[in-house]
Amino acid sequence: MDHSSHNMDMGDMPDMPGHEHQAMCSMNMLLNSDYENLCLLSSSWHIKTLPQFIISLLLVAVMGVGYEYVRVKAKRMETRCELYLPSLISLPVDQSQEYTNTSLVSSESWSKSLIYGVLVGYSYIMMLLFMTYNIWVMLAVVSGAVLGHHLFHGEMRDTMACH
Repeated sequence: MDHSSHNMDMGDMPDMPGHEHQAMCSMNMLLNSDYENLCLLSSSWHIKTLPQFIISLLLVAVMGVGYEYVRVKAKRMETRCELYLPSLISLPVDQSQEYTNTSLVSSESWSKSLIYGVLVGYSYIMMLLFMTYNIWVMLAVVSGAVLGHHLFHGEMRDTMACH
């Protein structure tokens, strides 16, 4: 069937309720400084005004501080867990086998793994914020990391990798 003659002009159609001139999220893959119709992480975080943008930048910076807090806490927990390792190594084989099956070691191992998972997920969320290519959002991510590092006396990492 040929439907080419069924051309309808949608300009005369009334607006649907709830859809009156809704602005769409802009996706800019180039370095930019625009804030209107910027969406962060999802369409729910849709920035339309300058005050919303400023509040969002502050929230992104707080998220960066939070990432550094979790990272430092994870490092301290890892260091605390490593203090138990020499006692495991010095035990005879049969005693160390019995000790590693206790719930303390198991729960510590799971806690470390869960915190690692939180760090990986958190770092990817921060990466997605950075990938808006908006210079102000990028600066908020970096500023949050710098402030968090300063506040929590974090140690410099060998690499600047996400995790």
